[in-house]
Amino acid sequence: MRIWISIFVLIAASTSKAQVGSFIPTPTHLKLVELAELEGLPFFYNDDIEQVVKDYARNYKGSSSILLGRFQYYDSAFGSICKSLDLPSWLLFVPLANTGYDNKFRDSTGACGIWPLPFNIGKKYGLRETALFDDRYDPALSTEAALTYLSTLYTIYQDWRLAILAFRMGSIPVNKLLHTMNGLKSFDSIFESLEPDERQIIVQFYASVVAFHRPENGIKAIDLIGPRLLSVPFSPATGKVVISLTQPITFTQLNSFFGLEWSDFQELNSSLKSNIVPYPGYPFKLVLPVEVADSFITQKDSFTRWINDPGKAIETDSLEETNRPVQPSLGPEYVWIYYRIKSGDNVYTLADVFDCSTNQLRAWNRISGNNIIAGKTLKFHVPSSRKSYYNSINAMTHAQKKSLANKD
Repeated sequence: MRIWISIFVLIAASTSKAQVGSFIPTPTHLKLVELAELEGLPFFYNDDIEQVVKDYARNYKGSSSILLGRFQYYDSAFGSICKSLDLPSWLLFVPLANTGYDNKFRDSTGACGIWPLPFNIGKKYGLRETALFDDRYDPALSTEAALTYLSTLYTIYQDWRLAILAFRMGSIPVNKLLHTMNGLKSFDSIFESLEPDERQIIVQFYASVVAFHRPENGIKAIDLIGPRLLSVPFSPATGKVVISLTQPITFTQLNSFFGLEWSDFQELNSSLKSNIVPYPGYPFKLVLPVEVADSFITQKDSFTRWINDPGKAIETDSLEETNRPVQPSLGPEYVWIYYRIKSGDNVYTLADVFDCSTNQLRAWNRISGNNIIAGKTLKFHVPSSRKSYYNSINAMTHAQKKSLANKD
């Protein structure tokens, strides 16, 4: 078997010098040949893949170890979806290459989630989006939708490379390229016609497969490219699904009644766009930490009465009095207000003047890091009693906002 592989490599190298770039097969090239033979991954190799693999092998500041840990978690969590759809497990490298399995990812086109998915594709494959929630941010739901979509694309193109390209670029640009190739409707015929960023879709995918592939079927993935990477275990918050109420509820209410933490609420319910659990005509499936979920289930009726009549005493629902938390008042009602970013604004000053944390600002607006763009709009969740005051910040000068922030 190994002799056959070596012969294949030498033939591929000698007959495709422009693609391989060398007559001497590299470990990356050898591995891709093995994957083609043993797991059906369509063979593709070029010098760009080689360079990205080397970058992964350097493990700059542990970034590759982090990616490996994320992949191992999601491969274990979602491998069964691939099997149920009769799809190759290496498709789970697509989100690793696209977003690094960042379920808060959103690009300039509006595609979002770990894969990421455009709105129209999410809708086509059963993912819901409203003003309050977006299923594309849910890793499990988006994975099933994305793999089903990839399966459809493969049925159309009969080539996984074209399917992966169309998944990220869209079918229309890929079809236009194919129609210009005088009937040569293949991946190889269009690759050189792709823009550099479009080529990276394929390059990153193949490099990810080489660098992070499971060492199975006799393939020693990491040993071929350098020191074995040690993964950084990825352990996202785990919780329990509960059926919410037949009315909207807020994080403030959940926090007041059950002591739910904001970070847990955000991480466990990544599809929510705000701190409101909606009621879209049916009870929403909410994920809570196990101990909070158990309390929610046993105290659901009391919680409902408390929300609708905060001043009413909590009645006993087969619970010991000592097990029930003391209920604070609900506090002020909150509303959304909108602020147009001005030149010179930054997240720290805006968080100060709107009396929130930078993490809340980022979460409310689905942004990461500190980059905000003048002319864009941010939203803030503020007490309704101070709505006019916070709206007035739109008219303040940069100096006035800085002065206000310094007073806080």
